Amino acid sequence: MNQEFLNRIWPDGKGSTYIPYMLNGTWYEQSSKDIQAKPENIPEGADIYFSILSFDGARRKENALPGNWLWADLDEVNPYEIDLQPTIAWQSSTGRYQALWELNEYVDSEVLEKVNQKLTYKIGADKGGWSVTKVLRIPGTNNYKYEDTPKVRL
Repeated sequence: MNQEFLNRIWPDGKGSTYIPYMLNGTWYEQSSKDIQAKPENIPEGADIYFSILSFDGARRKENALPGNWLWADLDEVNPYEIDLQPTIAWQSSTGRYQALWELNEYVDSEVLEKVNQKLTYKIGADKGGWSVTKVLRIPGTNNYKYEDTPKVRL
């Protein structure tokens, strides 16, 4: 688990953050008030994700707190080939990427979601990946979706 990465995404410790994981096609969810991921609670062979935003309650749209990141599940869009370069990008598997763009200030979650949708469509990313409840893979974990189990790399 890449705790340094997660600390950068969730620096203020407000609200609850989420580390959901998928094992054998079933989703499980951990929430953490202190943003410390608990890898000992996640079984071997699980795909591990993180919520970009923090929440004041369950990980639901109406509970999303303001944030300072935009995000995209880029799929095959190479982050080095788009006009608006991301702050952080990682390869989730061979030829597939995810990325974050850091903003200078915190923005209301409704505004973030609208801007994030426009960003997603503009760069040709996964059109289902702009919601405030979206989760992305954590760099440093393994991607068990594929037989060769690639490492998710920054």
